Amino acid sequence: MKQDHRTIDQFVADLRKQVKDCEFGALKDDLMLHVLIRGVDSDRMRRRLFESDKLELPKAIQMCQTMEATSADLKSRSNFNSSVAAVHYFSVDRGSRSNLSSQTVTGPRPCTNQTIQDRDRRSDRRSDRGPQC
Repeated sequence: MKQDHRTIDQFVADLRKQVKDCEFGALKDDLMLHVLIRGVDSDRMRRRLFESDKLELPKAIQMCQTMEATSADLKSRSNFNSSVAAVHYFSVDRGSRSNLSSQTVTGPRPCTNQTIQDRDRRSDRRSDRGPQC
């Protein structure tokens, strides 16, 4: 049984359904652990499971869930950083690509849009909203 891009929780749930009616007795968790290790998509995850001492099914599931969440978080951060870089890339010198190598992201720039500046001045008078650009 392979993970086939399912989440660990989905994979384990499907695995439990398949062994539910089997009469493995005390070997049930051990066999499920071996199928889990063999079936995960990630070689890195499989390696970490093999490196663990006294690995049991609940611990293996927890490790897989943690690695899966970490991987998803890193991927979303990478996508966010790519988006920020793309915005910065096209905003430097009005889309000029020639200055990109010398430019760095230093933080928010002052707003140059007169309409937004007028709106911000009006909203500064209200205490419930701060200026936004």
